[in-house]
Amino acid sequence: MQLWKEFEKECFNYLIENYGSICSFESFGESDSTYSDVKVIPFCGEPFYIEIKESLAQCGQFVLFPNEEERIFQYSRGNKSSLNEYSQQIINYMNCHFDTFINAGTRGQGIVLPENIFYGWIKRYYSAKGVKFFITKGTEYVIFPIEKFEKYFSVSATYRVKKSGSSDPSKVNISEIKNILDSRKYSYELVVDGKKIFVETAKEMDGLKLRGMKYTYLFNQITEGNYNIRKLSNTQNANVIFSIQLKKEQDKRDLQAFEQNIY
Repeated sequence: MQLWKEFEKECFNYLIENYGSICSFESFGESDSTYSDVKVIPFCGEPFYIEIKESLAQCGQFVLFPNEEERIFQYSRGNKSSLNEYSQQIINYMNCHFDTFINAGTRGQGIVLPENIFYGWIKRYYSAKGVKFFITKGTEYVIFPIEKFEKYFSVSATYRVKKSGSSDPSKVNISEIKNILDSRKYSYELVVDGKKIFVETAKEMDGLKLRGMKYTYLFNQITEGNYNIRKLSNTQNANVIFSIQLKKEQDKRDLQAFEQNIY
């Protein structure tokens, strides 16, 4: 199992083992960043989400397209987050240093701005997804409210080129997926469930990427022998990417804030 998936599983199990008698938890995240990682459903009170982050991780991103004629960077309409004052401040800075960022490439170029701008963007982004708390792990597990994010993580931002993500394959992709699996002589069964496509096989495929004539497909294990198929994008976009690193262990008062929300 991929390390990030193993970490998500460990955190999810920790929540269930320690708080499962008080409220229920549903796992949502997987590799789809549209959803937050865990939905928390108190027996009394309103549901909310808790986001899982490793001690060293990426923490949100948005796409900017360079307009070389006007020498500015433009916010992509395909972004999952709306343009706000924090992303606008980043764009203004990059516009002032257009020649530096236009050639960032896959190695990337660091964005030198006050951290409060990056913290503001992160908190706005995750709040819009219904996130009230984060869980991570230092020496022990750490749970804290989103308002205390800067207390626990240092943050940096980089502009670099990367593939634009993944999506559910459509039914027109099924023949290509079958051709890939048949060419490798896998014994399998494809299962279509709404917009999602799964493959059932005894072959170990977790984290495997297989390339077809048009697309590359990623296989994520759901249960033993059952894998969700994701279609990887062929396009490469330049993204502002936020990276975080844990800098503090658990403050008991912040843990108590979480517990007060679920009792």
